[in-house]
Amino acid sequence: MTYSAKDYSNLIGMDGFSETLLKNHFSLYQGYITNTNKLMDSLASMLKEGKVGTPEYAELKRADYIVAFFKDINWAVAESRLKQASSM
Repeated sequence: MTYSAKDYSNLIGMDGFSETLLKNHFSLYQGYITNTNKLMDSLASMLKEGKVGTPEYAELKRADYIVAFFKDINWAVAESRLKQASSM
């Protein structure tokens, strides 16, 4: 599964957040998506190569769980902010 970044540019201009802050966050978000996809590719490759029992695979899998946890939190917050901005 490959993730693709959502477009949150309509949040620019929202009260309480500067344009610079939002653009910086969007840039970090793009990097987050890119690195998540790289992590998923690495795990898939290691699975195909039979390296599931290695310490390297275990470390990447732990990172995968952390990514999944924070992805859900960040997207929920972003969606909430988006709804708040649209209702103003």
